[in-house]
Order: sequence, then C-alpha cells, then structure tokens
Amino acid sequence: MFVWRQIEALREDFPKLAQLLGDGGFYAAAEKYLRANPSTHTSLERLGRHFAPYLAESPGPAGCTRRSRGRRAGGDFRDRELVRRGMDRSSGGNMPVIERIDPVVSKLREAEWVPQLLMRLFVGYFFFETGWGKVHNLDAMTERFEGWGIPAPGFTAALSGYTELIGGALVLVGLLTRLASIPLVINMLVALLVVKMKKVSGLDDFVELDEPLYALSFFWLVFSGPGKASLDHLLWRALRRRPATGPARPAIRAG
Repeated sequence: MFVWRQIEALREDFPKLAQLLGDGGFYAAAEKYLRANPSTHTSLERLGRHFAPYLAESPGPAGCTRRSRGRRAGGDFRDRELVRRGMDRSSGGNMPVIERIDPVVSKLREAEWVPQLLMRLFVGYFFFETGWGKVHNLDAMTERFEGWGIPAPGFTAALSGYTELIGGALVLVGLLTRLASIPLVINMLVALLVVKMKKVSGLDDFVELDEPLYALSFFWLVFSGPGKASLDHLLWRALRRRPATGPARPAIRAG
C-alpha cells in the first residue's frame, strides 16, 4: 500500500508523463524507480527529483533510451509510439481501442474525488446526526443496549453514540478520514453481529440490512481515502511543502 501511495505522488508530479505512458507503463516505471531510489525523506516533495534522469538512462519504451534523451525536453516519445504501432499491426487492430479507453480511465481516476466526496457527505452526516441523537438521549439508549444483552450497557451506549458523533463529523469534513472510519466499521460490525444477526434466517434477510452497507462504505474510505475535496488533502499538501527537519525517515503519504 505504501509503494502505491508513492507512485500516486509521482503521478501527481508528472501528469503529462503519466498520460503519455499510460497507467500500466507509468506504474511499472515508477515502481522500478522507487526500488532503485528508496525515499529517505519525511516529505514526498523531493521523491521524484531523480525520476527524469532515471527514465533517461533506462532502456525500453517505458523509459526513454539514451538516444532519445535529447528529445525528451520537447515531449517526443517517438520510440515508444513506434513500438505501440508495431503492436497494433500484430494484434489485429486491438490497440487503438485500448488507446481510446486509456484517456477515459485517466479522466475517471482524476474525478475519483467526486464519489469519495459524495460518500463522505452522505455517511458522515448520517452518522453525525444519529450520534447526536444518541448522546442526547443516553438513558433510552442504555435501556435498549440492556435489552439487547450488551455488557456494560451505559458505557457501551455512550461509546457507540460518541463514536458515531465524532467519527461522523470527521468523515463529513474529511479530517483523519481513514482513522475515523475504522471505529465506525467496528461499530457497525458489533451492531450487526450482536443485534441484527439474531433476526437473520438467510441470505435474503442479510442483504436487506443497512449495517453491512454502512460498514462497507467506511471500509472503502479506509482504503480509498477522503479525496481531494477534504481537509486531509489540504493538510497533506501543506506538509509536503514544509522542509524536512530532524532525522530522515521514510516518507508516508496520508491522503
């Protein structure tokens, strides 16, 4: 997961190169570069400082050859294009279809922040609202938890309510999104296993429950992150611009 986050950072720093090479070619070249040049800085700002020279020295179409190094400043990847056209002739014309699909996939990747934002706004506000109701009616929630046979009903009712209230608010604004999503996943799993599963008699009953969908929503946010329209993204960009101070450590990308 860490390597993929570094590759995404390189992709943001070299968008034109990523478009020219395509996702597969760029990711392969970036992975080889990271293995040959492991990061030693707390910030990813200087992660790609040797990327261009590395590609210039690397053989093959994914990295320009020495012979094409002088043409790279003008963005001419003729060697790579010749190889791709050769593949077109040998594959019966399938490659042009892939080439037409590649820009669409790239655009969808660039717009990934839209579903991330919509998901955060929906589940974040919903759980903030339900958490608000629970913490302002803890006596009734404690009685319900006691009726469900949950141990320490007063404590667990308060814990569940504040988890939804605080976690929902953090997810809503996109702050510490991955971290906040983990207890919300656990909260939904506990509700599912302790309360809801008692009434489930088959797969049809299970898929009609709300808790698995909410758990999967937060589980997705743990892996995908909050997206560009979030406080996490703004904080990460600010941290990347700060000069590294103190002992060098491997860079970790948060959002």
